[in-house]
Amino acid sequence: MAPEKKKKVPILIGLLVAFAAFGASFYFSPYLTMNALKNAIVAGDSEKIETLVDFPAVRENVKGQLMAAMMKNMQSDPTMADNPFAGLATLMIPNLVTGMLDTYVTAEVVARLGPLPKTQSDPAPSKKEEKAEKLSKLKTNVKWLSMDRANIEITIADNDDYPIEYLKLKRTSLFGWQFIGLKLKEDIMNPAVQDYGVQ
Repeated sequence: MAPEKKKKVPILIGLLVAFAAFGASFYFSPYLTMNALKNAIVAGDSEKIETLVDFPAVRENVKGQLMAAMMKNMQSDPTMADNPFAGLATLMIPNLVTGMLDTYVTAEVVARLGPLPKTQSDPAPSKKEEKAEKLSKLKTNVKWLSMDRANIEITIADNDDYPIEYLKLKRTSLFGWQFIGLKLKEDIMNPAVQDYGVQ
């Protein structure tokens, strides 16, 4: 091989490695954002969570879904047909949903996520360990919608009642993403799902 060609080989290899690294970072960047969110939740880092989640957008996104589900539930409930307070309840739904979301869908609340010990006699691991164990059961799969939009499908081992179907992301930089919404499962208003959300 000629000396000039020998010099070009390492350059070409370097370019191929760099291109592969760039492509991998680009493709897996939504997963990295999801992992960053899980780590922030485990650490209870509300400031980091605030940078990863557009909470006003998430609240607005969830508000529309909850209102639509509640209205559908009321309209299909035969006991509401002749209820004189049905109209008043309909008018109150937007304020009730908005107040609930403003209170609970915040970085501070997300940072405090995690179950408490079942009984006082049980060993009490740290809340950080509790949250890490809970989040370790969460499985994710990225569905690309476009170059700057993606959904992360969520499943949790041994929990078919988990109410979130997928999370919505938008690109904020070359490798950066932010959560802007989520898709609730169609049966979100079923009693089993309501009980899960309250616990």
